[in-house]
Amino acid sequence: MVCSPSGSAFSHHQEGCGVERGYLRLVEMPRYTLPTVVVLQMVTVGGFEDWLGHTISVKSRFCACRIAVLEFYLLWSSLCYNDNEEYRIGKIIGTLTSSHNWLLRTKTFQDERYKEREIMEQTIKFPVVNLSKLNGEERDQTMALINDACENWGFFEIVNHGLPYDLMDNVEKMTKEHYKKTMEQKFNDMLKSKGLEKLETEVEDVDWESTFYLRHLPQSNLYDIPDMSDEYRTAMKDFGKRLENLAENLLDQLCENLGLEKGYLKKMFHGTKGPSFGTKVSNYPPCPKPEMIKGLRAHTDAGGIILLFQDDKVSGLQLLKDGDWIDVPPLNHSIVINLGDQLEVITNGKYKSVMHRVVTQKEGNRMSIASFYNPGSDAEISPASSLASKETEYPSFVFDDYMKLYAGVKFQPKEPRFEAMRNATAVTELNPAASVETF
Repeated sequence: MVCSPSGSAFSHHQEGCGVERGYLRLVEMPRYTLPTVVVLQMVTVGGFEDWLGHTISVKSRFCACRIAVLEFYLLWSSLCYNDNEEYRIGKIIGTLTSSHNWLLRTKTFQDERYKEREIMEQTIKFPVVNLSKLNGEERDQTMALINDACENWGFFEIVNHGLPYDLMDNVEKMTKEHYKKTMEQKFNDMLKSKGLEKLETEVEDVDWESTFYLRHLPQSNLYDIPDMSDEYRTAMKDFGKRLENLAENLLDQLCENLGLEKGYLKKMFHGTKGPSFGTKVSNYPPCPKPEMIKGLRAHTDAGGIILLFQDDKVSGLQLLKDGDWIDVPPLNHSIVINLGDQLEVITNGKYKSVMHRVVTQKEGNRMSIASFYNPGSDAEISPASSLASKETEYPSFVFDDYMKLYAGVKFQPKEPRFEAMRNATAVTELNPAASVETF
């Protein structure tokens, strides 16, 4: 069925600039497997941007059906000065039908496109929080977004966080230079020693990453790391201190959302010596066969709150949500936040730690600077009394005991770890080796 708002096949008029406008509506054409509605406003080439941006609506099961609309536009230059309306309509319908037939050719193609669209939509919805809005009229909505991210994602990304962009750029530049100068050859030597140069079979017990660790609290090891330039040490010291302050501010925002008094989480993390805070500096070099090995195998983080400064040009970080691996979008000058196992325990499961991984890429060296704000080694971790319930009750334990267990089962599900710690509290002392063997 072809009609226009006025009832005729086309309604049009000539303007001084030579622009012709009209409307075409195609409704449930019988030959289509799926009903499609396409509303088009046609203009000359000069009006393409307005036409594409404001007046195209394509409703179909497949995002790819928009190809038909683009093909229609390519036709337009040859149709806009043809006065034969039947000819124009026939060419338009023929183009749209041909495109749809191509899209609907195989069931496999349909299912793959539908799945890709679902994953794309989830990625688009990945929570990005503008922290500057906490100081304005949108504070309530911003706090709600953080709360929803903690409950349903275990991850969120923050922008306008107060970290100087020039410092972030400098840290990124020097981290990549440090890798090229002192770490790259060591990584290549590691590949040779483990027989990983050719990757003939899938590897599940090694990660394709080059790393070193900085400890900030309770005592710094910054000046013990070899081959770091003084400029790099100074920048990392400044960066680490700013991230420490940011982590503590974020913990207070979580307290507010959870109905806990300000400083509750920081106090629980403190122990007798204060919190533990350190940074894992990683590079994920190009991999010839990404399907054979992960940059970092899937796991949850053991500690408290993690702040990640990641490469904004080379992707790779993914989280597991509703059974699908979702890309964490690399945004310029952003910080990715994720929650560790300890926050899941303290919130009695209201907030979750989430499985995540790093996939390798054929091109590009991905930088990752992850800073972990964790409880002190002797901190006693338990569910907050106001969040505890008989239906779901997480264990209580000393953080160092949990870490001893975690070291042996990092890449296994977290639930058996929680159960092991629950059982351990019923005896006088945890035996980490026995617990690891059990799971």
